[in-house]
Amino acid sequence: MLFVVTGTPRSGTQYASRLMTALGLPCDHEKTFRPLVSVANIVRWPTLDIGEASWMGWSLLPLMVGHRVPVLHTLRNPWSVIDSLTNRNHILNPLVHSDSSLQGVREIINAYLPGLFARDRRVDRAAALVLGWNRLIAEHVPDRCVYYVDRLDIPMVRKMLAYLNYPAADVLDISDDQIDSALADISTSTNSGFTIDSVPGVSDPDVAEWIAQYAKANNVGRISTCKIRDVAARQTPEELVEQMDPELAERVNAYAACHGYPTYDLAAVA
Repeated sequence: MLFVVTGTPRSGTQYASRLMTALGLPCDHEKTFRPLVSVANIVRWPTLDIGEASWMGWSLLPLMVGHRVPVLHTLRNPWSVIDSLTNRNHILNPLVHSDSSLQGVREIINAYLPGLFARDRRVDRAAALVLGWNRLIAEHVPDRCVYYVDRLDIPMVRKMLAYLNYPAADVLDISDDQIDSALADISTSTNSGFTIDSVPGVSDPDVAEWIAQYAKANNVGRISTCKIRDVAARQTPEELVEQMDPELAERVNAYAACHGYPTYDLAAVA
């Protein structure tokens, strides 16, 4: 069974990989479809019995010669995605050159959306990426299954499973209770932009137990009592619009309305 979960960066693909795995459909996150991975690994992927969640996954589907790969297209409130890309992520900040992988991500974006990095403000780059990347997915994978990661419920998950058409009865016969439990158990704060590092040796056993429970609940691998870095506060849509190119703000508003997300009185903000 093969499938791809894709969307924009910060749209919830990592959450989707954990949710699908919890439902009995093993799904990696950016293990095969990511910058700097070998093309041979990508070509070999259809022989594996596993899914992959990756915001760039759709762009590599042409390498799947002779294979129809079902695509789940994850959508999230565009204002939330723009806020995250603007304030808590370095993909769209070309001044940050932390590693070659990050630069590889930007090169992929620039290949499909040339001119995006020519925009002066990061909020405009974020808005253009959300609009452009989702448009490209829709154009290149018209038979995809669209779902809303921040509005997931049992019927929507069943729609996703039916689309995948996985032949094993034990997967198709997943109970409502199993789906409800998976939705409740998988943290929605996965990959939320916080950095937590580790220091060994906590003398108080009660503190050590609390730290272990916190790490498990929030999907963190390392814990620290030291402050690693500040995380920018969330911006409201109104605050984003105040900084955004008016034409882009109108397009984001229209996109939000099309998918049932809140819209905002742009004239009042202006």
